[in-house]
Amino acid sequence: MELLLTPGKNDLVLSKPGYGLSLAAIRKIRATGVKRVTVCGVDTDACVLGVMFSLFDAGIECQVKQGLCWSSSGLQREAMAIIEEQFATPKNRR
Repeated sequence: MELLLTPGKNDLVLSKPGYGLSLAAIRKIRATGVKRVTVCGVDTDACVLGVMFSLFDAGIECQVKQGLCWSSSGLQREAMAIIEEQFATPKNRR
């Protein structure tokens, strides 16, 4: 997997085959003791949103880094509105 950003020594980078996170990925996040996840990626209206719901369903606090997200469908603004409504935290709001 080629990354555009170099992860820090404490960053956890997960590869995923579908829209959301697998149970194995959720277990890996929990095993590290992570309490809050920052999500970024391509296709905010699909994959990023799917990951956000996966984390929420697993009881893991999540936030999105809007400046590091993009949607090929042109639905970036709509996807961010859903994320802000469903996962509103001070860090998600600009």
